[in-house]
Amino acid sequence: MVFSVIGHTPEKGIQAKKKLIESAEFVKNKFKTIDGERIHFNSKRANSQTILKSAQVIKQRLDSIIDEELDSITKQIRLSSKTIFKYNTNGNITQETYYLWDKISGKWIGDWKFETFWNAQGKQFQTIDSEWDAVTQKWINGYKNETNYNANGLISIESYSSWDKTSEKWQNDMKTEYTYNSSGNKSQEIGYMFDADINQWEISMKNEYTYNSSGKLTLEARYFSDGGSNYFMFSKSEYSYNTDGSLKQTINYTSDFMGGWMLSSKNEFIYDSSGNLTHEINYVSNQQSSELIATWKDEYVFDSSGNLSQEINYEWDEATKKWFIDRKSEYSFNNSYSYNELLLPYSDLENYFRHMITAGINYQRDEDTGELVLYGKMIAYYSPVNISGINDISEHELTVFPNPASEFIMIGSGHLNQQVLIELFDMKGSKIVSGYLTGNEKLYVNQLNSGVYICRVQFNDRIVNTKLVKK
Repeated sequence: MVFSVIGHTPEKGIQAKKKLIESAEFVKNKFKTIDGERIHFNSKRANSQTILKSAQVIKQRLDSIIDEELDSITKQIRLSSKTIFKYNTNGNITQETYYLWDKISGKWIGDWKFETFWNAQGKQFQTIDSEWDAVTQKWINGYKNETNYNANGLISIESYSSWDKTSEKWQNDMKTEYTYNSSGNKSQEIGYMFDADINQWEISMKNEYTYNSSGKLTLEARYFSDGGSNYFMFSKSEYSYNTDGSLKQTINYTSDFMGGWMLSSKNEFIYDSSGNLTHEINYVSNQQSSELIATWKDEYVFDSSGNLSQEINYEWDEATKKWFIDRKSEYSFNNSYSYNELLLPYSDLENYFRHMITAGINYQRDEDTGELVLYGKMIAYYSPVNISGINDISEHELTVFPNPASEFIMIGSGHLNQQVLIELFDMKGSKIVSGYLTGNEKLYVNQLNSGVYICRVQFNDRIVNTKLVKK
């Protein structure tokens, strides 16, 4: 649910990492197995932005979110949790701290903290989860994620470690290595588990990705490893798209380990004329009849300003052959501030709202009465923002080279230490490709057809538009 995206989920942070490490299914979760899970795509809408959109200056920063929930005893809405966000002078999230409301003491009590560290190129290179120890009244390290990048600025290795309280040292847990094709799309990832007994990494799993000529993911194949060089494919997902490039459906299969495949589940995606994702429907396979049976459906309602105003979650009743509402969320917005005028801790929310989200209300089905009852509220708090410490750069440094280009393009002199957004549009104004570049990083364009494109480079509130010739 979007409500949990902008706020938090009950298992976010430390608890989520614990389950990731401790559960026997952690590799499956790490490698994004999507069978039966809700995954939200809105590629049609994301690719429909026009080139002439003017630059916006950041005006409001999301500082905190306070959640309220239904008290199971008093049946009254009470304070539940609070999340506080902190940012650096470049506007990057540096700390997310989660507190629980203690109704006995009437105080906020620390629960977990998520710290993010950024390098000089504006890329995230480390995150650390900590838990609040009520006895020592201190934050205790929990889990650490470290990210390395290749020469093209793409993630090459992600490693995970846990804090050993006895030795007070970080201990290796798992890592993932990524490789990419010539277009910069992820083609393979290999997962490793660390064996502390023999003090070495052992291969645990591999994922392989296949794309169509438009660069869209069409096949994701997942393999188990015997710890050596042998892999056994255990599941796969096939992706298909509408003519406009939006995701149409995913079909998931599991291996019968005898050379055949069993249909596992299917997800269908439906959009409105504006490109908004309005429905996502999940089906699972009856292993006896191989028939696909509906299980859940998500419905998204957008207001006239393009904001997600309602999210309705349905469950399928196989006995009555009818859908029933299980949960519903409603959202409120302040349209005085557009999405581009907001400083937010997450960068992937534009598909859900176009303006400042201010509040949310959650309803859940009462199993006894079958009616929807209020069970949670969310209020978002903002403050005026003044991002300082960002070095000014010349217009020359906001131009791209080489031009004409055949394989890739870079920004300015190639020595910038600030993150710059670069976007390419065709001559009809449709966005073709985009990315953030820093220093000598490259944006690959070899997958594009030959011709003339509009290149927009944006840094802070400055924009430079130029024509780029693709050879």
